Amino acid sequence: MASAQRGSDTAVRLLHWGGRAETVFDTLGATRRVFAHSRGIMRRAIAQWRRPRNERTRRLLSHLRIRRRSLAAAALLWAILLSIGVAHTSTPGSPGPIRVMIVDDHPLLRHGMKAALLMYPEFEVVAEAGSGEQAIAQLKAADPDIILMDLMMPGMGGVAAIRDIRRVRPNATILVVSNYYEDGEMVKEALEEGAIGYKLKDEKIDELMHAIRQACNGIPSLAPAAAQSLVTATTKAPKLGDDLTNREREVLALAARGLTNAGVAGELVISEKTVKFHVRNIRTKLRAKSRTEMVVEAWRRHLIPQSH
Repeated sequence: MASAQRGSDTAVRLLHWGGRAETVFDTLGATRRVFAHSRGIMRRAIAQWRRPRNERTRRLLSHLRIRRRSLAAAALLWAILLSIGVAHTSTPGSPGPIRVMIVDDHPLLRHGMKAALLMYPEFEVVAEAGSGEQAIAQLKAADPDIILMDLMMPGMGGVAAIRDIRRVRPNATILVVSNYYEDGEMVKEALEEGAIGYKLKDEKIDELMHAIRQACNGIPSLAPAAAQSLVTATTKAPKLGDDLTNREREVLALAARGLTNAGVAGELVISEKTVKFHVRNIRTKLRAKSRTEMVVEAWRRHLIPQSH
């Protein structure tokens, strides 16, 4: 009787463990099927990704409809953003963003500089201009705190634009940002016309931002190469026209008004022969080949008073 009971208990235990084993095997089977399904998904994803790179790129560009010029601009902006590399905050205590106008005849450079400025919350680009004329036309409406001015532009150049802007707005803050620094006379003229500093386009972006902040606080700044050119220019022999006498300047001013030699003689109460003598000396000193070239060179070098 006892042996029969033990046999019955053993059978029950075997059935119980058998049921548990069946459950375990069912679970393992389900798990295997799940892994197999996942493996299929992964294989399809890998096969999709392993398409030729040029085909993936072509499809992506076709989808986004990006043109070559846009890619070039994006590359430039990306390079600028990489050059920044750190987060920036606005200047403590600043009542509002610094309003910036960018004047440059190259649209790509304007857009790149604007993108760089937008990474700094303390700056706001309020206007862009491709020439000196456009800058002057937008000046009143834009009301910038600072103007970033290129020098070599078609039409009105940067130096002339600085002069005209300062004439309309004497307190305007203008920072030259240019690639040209070898000509120390140009650097000197830009500063004499009222630019507060001279920076180069190939400088690091954080150095340019520092120069803008300094300019807004009335502190001038010069790129080392521009400063060297300026020193070289100021230590040279006097520029053309510096050696004109007072009488020659009077003759030059009247000639610029379109007066003939006889007219100049009448105005100054001297002989026409004396006027011709002065005109010949002026042309020699200005290295001008004609009377017209003499007047043009005089205007370019600001040898004629503005009242004329």
